[in-house]
Formats: sequence, C-alpha cells, structure tokens
Amino acid sequence: MVMNTGARLITWLVPGMDWLSLERAVQEFKELMVGQVDMRQEAANLLKFRDNFRNHPRVFFPEPLNEFCGPAVLVEDWVDGVGIQEYMDQTKKEGEVLRKELAGLGVDMLLKMVFTDNYWHGDLHPGNILVTSGNRLCVLDTGVASSLTEGDRENLIHTFRAVVLGESCKVGELFLERSYHECLDKEAFKKDMQSIVDEARSAQLSLDRIDVCQLLQSVFSTLMRHHVRLDANFSSVVIAIAIVEGLGRVLDPQLDLVSRALPFLMRNKY
Repeated sequence: MVMNTGARLITWLVPGMDWLSLERAVQEFKELMVGQVDMRQEAANLLKFRDNFRNHPRVFFPEPLNEFCGPAVLVEDWVDGVGIQEYMDQTKKEGEVLRKELAGLGVDMLLKMVFTDNYWHGDLHPGNILVTSGNRLCVLDTGVASSLTEGDRENLIHTFRAVVLGESCKVGELFLERSYHECLDKEAFKKDMQSIVDEARSAQLSLDRIDVCQLLQSVFSTLMRHHVRLDANFSSVVIAIAIVEGLGRVLDPQLDLVSRALPFLMRNKY
C-alpha cells in the first residue's frame, strides 16, 4: 500500500517518469514477494525444475514431499553435499580442474534454464548450490523463479544472439522494436548500445577480461538515459546471469561465455 502510494506520488510529481510505470513495477514486486512466502509455490517450482532437468546427468533438485507441505511449511528429501563456496579457494591448486568443471556446469545449467526451458532460478548464489557425490550439482531454494512471454523470450534470444555473433548494430534496434520506450533520439541510442557491445566483444566475453556486472550496469544506464523500459522478467534474467557470472569468475576466470552460449542460441527455433 505504502509503496504503491509512493509510486503514484512520484509519477504525479515528476511527469517525465511515467514511462517507467512505477505502479506496475510495485505490483510485480508484490507478486514476487507473495509467491516467496507461500511454500506451496516453492514446492511447485521445485517440481517444475525437477521435470526440466529429469534427464540431466549432473544437475538435480530436491524432491518436495507434498503431503507434508503447506502455505508455511516446505518439506523436501535430504541431500548430502557441500556448498559450492567450499571450492572457490583459488590457492588450492589441486582443485583447479574440478573448479573449471563446476564453473562450466553451473553456466550451462543457467543457459539451459533461460534459453531452452524459459524457466530460471532467480537466486543462484553459491549458498543455494550443493556439490554432491559424483560432482553433481543440487540446486536449493527455488522460491524465486521466472519465465518470459513468447514475445519477450524471442526478444531476449535475438538480443543475446546479436551480442554473441558480434552483430552489435542490431542490438539497439531490437530493444527499440520490442520494448516500450519514449526514446527521442533513436540513432544515438543505437550507437550507444553498439559501442557497449563492441567493447564487450573486443574482450571476447571471457570472464577474466570483462566485468559482466559493469557491462550490465552500462546497458541499464543507457536504457534509462534514453527512456527505454525493460520487461521486469527480462531484468531478472540479467540479474541471474550476473550472479552466476560472479560464481564462474571465481571458479574459472578463463571461462568463455561465447562458446558456452552459442549452442543454446543457435539451436533455438527463433
């Protein structure tokens, strides 16, 4: 109630901010928070992820015991494992090969969620990932999960594909075509986006050469400056990628995002 009133007040006091649709953003935030406190929703998310990864040999999710679950209670089967943060010590040379393996596995897991399943975990920090026997990954805490509409998904895939293939001139154009905006200088926006992508591409999108969080901050700043609005779930994809990027940077700084993402993007129907 307070946030919604504040959003209306800001929009009324600063008419130039109505393009941000603050009331809609508050409503989306409310829906996200309500979903998180209902344990039945988290159990449903677990079942969805389990189904999506049922044939994956190295990634799995705990099984919810639905007969014991309720609005305030979530019961899952027990999983033995060690938090992936235990493998993030770069001073231990004997674990270097395994760290690289886990980094690739984690990045591929997220790419599958986003580009194949259109259903991703919104909180993939190290505390929510266990390394189990056989160096498999078990993912916990599925309270935050998102997906995109068909149109927004197509936008996401085309945008990432343009970045990965180095088609920087298309990125700004795609944002303008597929996002709500009040951009007054479309050519300037497209040039700014092209410059960001070209800079990222020159670093080959390898985690030891590029700060993905800084890259995303540049993108968001450019969108804000030119009054181009992203769908909220599009933003959540970016946040998920930023979190996994941080994990990958520690485990394997040489991990190449382009080579990892390309198969997922090119096999897509769009």
